[in-house]
Amino acid sequence: MRKYSILGLALAILFSLNACLEQGLSDADRMAERDNERLRAFLDQNNIQAESSQLGFFWVKEVSNPTGRQIQNRNKVAIRYEIRTTEGQLIDDRWGPEAPLSVFQHGEDRLIPLVINLAAGLAREGEEFTLYVPSFLAYRDYSYEQLIQPSSNLVIRVRWEFILDDDSLELLEAQSIQAYKEENGLEERFRRVSPTQDLWIWTSVSEEALEEHKLTPGDLVTFEFEMLQLDETSAFASASGSQAPTIEVGAENQFAFIPQIFTAAVDDMRMEVIVPSILAYGNEGVQVFPRQIRRDLIRQGAIPATARPFEPILFKARVTNVLRLNTSN
Repeated sequence: MRKYSILGLALAILFSLNACLEQGLSDADRMAERDNERLRAFLDQNNIQAESSQLGFFWVKEVSNPTGRQIQNRNKVAIRYEIRTTEGQLIDDRWGPEAPLSVFQHGEDRLIPLVINLAAGLAREGEEFTLYVPSFLAYRDYSYEQLIQPSSNLVIRVRWEFILDDDSLELLEAQSIQAYKEENGLEERFRRVSPTQDLWIWTSVSEEALEEHKLTPGDLVTFEFEMLQLDETSAFASASGSQAPTIEVGAENQFAFIPQIFTAAVDDMRMEVIVPSILAYGNEGVQVFPRQIRRDLIRQGAIPATARPFEPILFKARVTNVLRLNTSN
């Protein structure tokens, strides 16, 4: 399955509808017509009075908050949600007060189902919407085990909790990191790398021993690694053997946390690092609801193997070789 088939699909279909008016019905036209007919029938049968969006979905504002801030382009938005098919099949439930908040950036074309991003522009903080969604703005012809069937129209409840600035996002991630350490009994295992950042590290070599193995600019370090979400046991990215990367100490790196953790090293040293998103992937990844669909899309190569946006990760590494310019260390 191609990445294009989901990301940006809604806009592609809308452009296609305009371009093909004089050329007969395309597959996209027929899909949109079929979805809209089924969705309108569902609304009529259930006596639902919903607003119609020009983008193709319907919505009802269940809770209004006229004093809340309007969601604007590029705002980072924390939400709770529930996704069902129009037949009532539950796909994902992160609605209750105990459910972790889900965060995305409005206006970025990196959210599945796309309709949640589209609807955000209609909402204010604290409001609740019910969205009635044609499949071409949801999962289209994608299927996943028994959870999602092809061409499923959806009913999505969304609570737009609040807009996040950088400080509130940092606090939200810090709470997530602290909860992870407490739930797994890791409070004493990790030490903080920097007093100003929520970056935590454990190494198989003591701090005292590492003092004798400081790295200097130009040194080369090769390491195998895995990257995981804090709530998962399977890595979303890894490299080992001949694929293991080599970094040059003092050089720029794709990930801001790498220079901070490789200040000292010895062969076969192991480390585990809890990394806030600002030092790792940030908003680079694709946000997908539900999460198991995201893992499936990564396996298919439909989306890149990156972390979920705005979430901390666990970085595990083993140093396989250290090449020093100054051999006295």
